[in-house]
Amino acid sequence: MHLRYPMMSAWLGLLILAACIPESDHPLSDPSCAKPDSRLLGTWVGMNSDGDGPIWLHFAEGEKSMTEIVLVCPEPKRGIDTSFYVMHPTAAGSHSFMNVRSTIPKSLLSLKVQEDLKYPKPGGYLICKYEISSEGILKISVLTDAIAQEIQDGKLKGQVKKDRFSTEVLIRESSENLLRFIEKEDHEQFFDLFLVCRKADERLPLEGGLHNMR
Repeated sequence: MHLRYPMMSAWLGLLILAACIPESDHPLSDPSCAKPDSRLLGTWVGMNSDGDGPIWLHFAEGEKSMTEIVLVCPEPKRGIDTSFYVMHPTAAGSHSFMNVRSTIPKSLLSLKVQEDLKYPKPGGYLICKYEISSEGILKISVLTDAIAQEIQDGKLKGQVKKDRFSTEVLIRESSENLLRFIEKEDHEQFFDLFLVCRKADERLPLEGGLHNMR
């Protein structure tokens, strides 16, 4: 998967472009059976694990029970960078996961920007773990290349490609087997916290509509 990385605050982009985050051929669960997590819907504002921000995340229910994500990152003196994703959640016991793919909005497809590197064609799945605290804080962790050793040891199907600068990890395991592996009690070692946010206030400025301004 190729996600863009605006400044130091982009969600997952730098790690992915550096080929440090595994990409899976399959999600943890069947998207056709997915139901949006209503707790996520709305607008969130936060920062990455390095304290860079603000990062704005907009979650909205899309077609076929998918959740659409719009990522907005202000870039000092460069304007605003926007990225688009689709996601469906997977619940596994007390844990919640996101199966994320990059996407191109229909409005941009009509402009024939598929070959624009800013909006790459959808690739595989990025697996994230998330939790929402009782205080309403959303924490998103990403699956890291620590899982490469499990592939090399034959515990998971996949490929590991290394060079001087990066490690590319491709997971070829089926959804059922990958979920079974992730559900193991020690799965925490394969995830790193990347993003922390809170729900933004989405109340409209005027009750009853614009006619109240007249």
